[in-house]
Amino acid sequence: MRDPKSSKEKLLQKFNYVVITAFFLSLILFCAIETVFICGEVDGNQYSSKNEDMTNDISGIGYTVLKVITKKLISDYGITVSNLGIEAGVDLDSDKVDSNKPQPDGKHDANETIQQSSDYVKSDTESSDSINVETTPSESENENLIGEVESVTKPVSVFTFKNVENLARLKSRQAFVEQNNSSSSYLKTISENLWRQIRYQPKEQLFLNFDPSFQLELEHQGFIYDQNVALKLVEDGHVREINFDTSDFIYPEGIEKSQLDSKSLGYAGFSILFPRNNAQIPEKTVEFLGANHFKAAARHADLGVTSRAVIINPAESEGEEFAYFREFWIVKPEKMSSEIVVFALLESPSITGAYQFLIKTGSSLVMEVDCTIFLRENMEWPKKLGLIPMSGMYLYSEKENGSPYDWRPELHGVDAFLYADIYNNIYHRPLNNPRRLMVSNFELDSPFGFGLAQKDNNFDHYQDIGNRYDRRTWTWVELLDDFPDGNLELIEIPSSKEIHDNIIAFWSIKEEYLLNRKDFKAHYRLYWLPPASTPHGLGKIVSNRMFTDTSQDFVEFYLDFEGNVINNITPVEGLASVVHTGDETPILEKSLQKNSVTGGWRLRLKLKSPEEAGIVENLLGNQTIVDSSKRIILYLVRGENLPQPISEHFVYDFPSK
Repeated sequence: MRDPKSSKEKLLQKFNYVVITAFFLSLILFCAIETVFICGEVDGNQYSSKNEDMTNDISGIGYTVLKVITKKLISDYGITVSNLGIEAGVDLDSDKVDSNKPQPDGKHDANETIQQSSDYVKSDTESSDSINVETTPSESENENLIGEVESVTKPVSVFTFKNVENLARLKSRQAFVEQNNSSSSYLKTISENLWRQIRYQPKEQLFLNFDPSFQLELEHQGFIYDQNVALKLVEDGHVREINFDTSDFIYPEGIEKSQLDSKSLGYAGFSILFPRNNAQIPEKTVEFLGANHFKAAARHADLGVTSRAVIINPAESEGEEFAYFREFWIVKPEKMSSEIVVFALLESPSITGAYQFLIKTGSSLVMEVDCTIFLRENMEWPKKLGLIPMSGMYLYSEKENGSPYDWRPELHGVDAFLYADIYNNIYHRPLNNPRRLMVSNFELDSPFGFGLAQKDNNFDHYQDIGNRYDRRTWTWVELLDDFPDGNLELIEIPSSKEIHDNIIAFWSIKEEYLLNRKDFKAHYRLYWLPPASTPHGLGKIVSNRMFTDTSQDFVEFYLDFEGNVINNITPVEGLASVVHTGDETPILEKSLQKNSVTGGWRLRLKLKSPEEAGIVENLLGNQTIVDSSKRIILYLVRGENLPQPISEHFVYDFPSK
């Protein structure tokens, strides 16, 4: 006799098989129709309205059957769409589709695209209304532009330097737009002291809960910092903007908050804090603030030399052109990481640029920098374009034997210009505070690196408790890969105030290199070093004193060399010096002796003063160009028959009289 219960279970089992089979058939039908429809769109095949309606009807039937069967599976068997590994974006309790999930037609909600994409496209679109009509690309070029915009608005899984390069290239096809807003105009009128009293105290600290801990400190506009800078965070490959909020700042008395419009006001820049000296106390370690300036501090040192992305037409009659970092993308570091990545977009009236900074903390802070520079359409390359410019302050040192107008023995944030060739020769050029602007060029066939150095870290030489010039970080740059052809240039500007950076050094690109180019790349490494440190193992020049007689007939140099390789040589072994001078500056006297106090060696050199002081006068009358053929170069060797240098090369250019 047949068991009725068993027969009922078998019948129910058959019914379930039918239901499941129908579910998959409906799903396959639904997906197949949608695939054909989407492919038709991609291939550019236009459906007639009748065919499109038919497709929609069939799709709707498939969608309804799918929905009913799915409900049955969930209620009876606990099977869900997610269990099957499929993302359908279906709300089973509503006839509506979740707008935050992929739509049945394969598209995404626009808001989701904006959130997941690199947000810089939005700002690009906003500024496009200001494009100068005269520089607008042709219709065919516009099609390419639109294609590029569409390509970067798609969701990205990883934000890279290429994204910033694409934006810089896009910006190069647009006219430069000057910034101007009422809030910035008001904040420019406040004093530096008042601006420095504005305190950043956000409701939510960025990059918390890290050990060691990177933190961001956002800089408010004011004083000379009047440009809006867009700041964005990159986390898991996605970008979100850090919106400016006055409630994140504490304003001192004297700031009229009614003059601040949050909608038009933005950040002036940002600083990166890192516990470089004490594991529990994050300190300001890197600062991006003002135009395209940035600086960093080495361990057990303070901020010092300022670096820039580029310098355009310095010391030229037509005036300097200024470039600005308009946007930054700060990549959130991994937990326990000692590295952080920053991307930046650069703009000036003639060029645009993309920059990547890989910042590595340690005893010295290192920045690995990649950049791509684009020439704007309908523009010419600047007359002088300098890469890796760095600047510092020099008023006087032991060379000038103090100043009658100041109580401090020395007053400088840098005291020497160092540069190197690939033959391991290191050149030390002491700095000047000249009577007139002074421009010096240094031709190198194969440059290796250069920097503005603070070699003196003896507090007693400064006696400045507040400014601590004995703790100033200095910067050395190492040129990597195929660097653009050029030469080193040093500009020394007359100054009587220590608040001004009057010394500028940079790599000046040759006009021949830029000929017929629309863009170029550069790769270099910046080392931020504590004072008195060196990037080499040679004997270093620790002081250079001079004496010039009243008649200007001769000049005497007293140069002190120190370092392990120098100090270990005894008076019995002895040393020799090699001196190169021009015909107009013959050697009158020379002696080299062991310094029993310091362990180093002192070179005394007496030369006849050149009549024209090695200077070619500029037609403008307010600056001088150094005649490098009259340059003095000297260094130490182990002996007359051992010509290999064991010390830095001392380089001297006579300043204008």
